[in-house]
Amino acid sequence: ASTDEIWQDLETGLQHFFKKEPMPAQRSMQLYCYVYDYCTAVSVHAGLPQQQQCNLITGANLQNESDFVGSELYYKLSTLIKNHVQKIFEECIRRPGEDQLRYFTTQWNQFKFSSKTVDGLCAYLNRQWIKRELENGNNTIYVIYTLALVTWKQVFREHMETKIVQGVLDLIEQERSNHHFLPHQNRR
Repeated sequence: ASTDEIWQDLETGLQHFFKKEPMPAQRSMQLYCYVYDYCTAVSVHAGLPQQQQCNLITGANLQNESDFVGSELYYKLSTLIKNHVQKIFEECIRRPGEDQLRYFTTQWNQFKFSSKTVDGLCAYLNRQWIKRELENGNNTIYVIYTLALVTWKQVFREHMETKIVQGVLDLIEQERSNHHFLPHQNRR
């Protein structure tokens, strides 16, 4: 299978994890193998002439083709995670007050769990390409779990921080006015 075909199925599977849809263990193992297969692909651009392949790799200051493949997979995963977080964010801002806080909290907890699972599926990428990038001093690259958390922070903090703080303050005011709410629902 080509890396494009691998990515299509891998992307579909990862989206299932982020949506917390049930998945058989055999399918999870298949996704893990896809990450490995993608990272160890002999040629990402098999259809291109050899000279063009070398130019792509050299032009990106990458040491070898496996660096290119690792980089490509990392940025595809980064885009997938950002798109998923953006969808959560868009739904969150549509909700009013306390419902927004509940939705935010539920989605945050689900996202952390799903991100940890996806991080496990990407263990080979974390151990190989990401580790090498970090050892080479690239501080813009993160292990997949950290990438997911940083992405969440970037999307939500930029746009939601004041709304969330205001929502919590409103709940405190309601509590003081004898309108009870369940505080455990509002923990991060």
